Amino acid sequence: MLKQRSEENKSVLMSASDCDSEENAELTYYTLIRSDGDDKGEVPRTGTTTVRIRMANVNDEAPEFSQHIYRTFVSEDAGPNTLVATVLAKDPDGDGITYKINTGNEEGNLSSTARKGVEYVLNVTATDDNSSGGPQALSSTAQVIVGVDDVNNNKPVFEKLRHPTKVGDSSVVGSQ
Repeated sequence: MLKQRSEENKSVLMSASDCDSEENAELTYYTLIRSDGDDKGEVPRTGTTTVRIRMANVNDEAPEFSQHIYRTFVSEDAGPNTLVATVLAKDPDGDGITYKINTGNEEGNLSSTARKGVEYVLNVTATDDNSSGGPQALSSTAQVIVGVDDVNNNKPVFEKLRHPTKVGDSSVVGSQ
């Protein structure tokens, strides 16, 4: 919304509210009427014009993750390139987003030999590409907590190879 103020035979347009491109990006038309009542004539002179204003976007908002913490599990026998989690961030300014795992997988444990019963905490950053313009790219961070599930994939192993036992011919089933 704009308001008009007159100063010494000229009109000045001023913003009457915050100019936020995310909210006011559409084209807006204003009709201004200027009246010069000081010309001492019988009929004041007036002029009319239409001003078209379009807000330009500025990169003033960081990407927002759909969740601050993502929890997921992966099977201990998952193969290479198994999808573990999907994170999603949106940028209110409409900029493109890149993702990066900042911390939590320094040793590459999640990509090769993840151990069952262990949780891996990954810190993921979403950074906008600053295509809307601004002093710098903006970013935000979320956590991805990955638990490794045990899979019943091992046969029982006896500690001793032989377990000698004697059973008599006349033993009753269930007796010792």
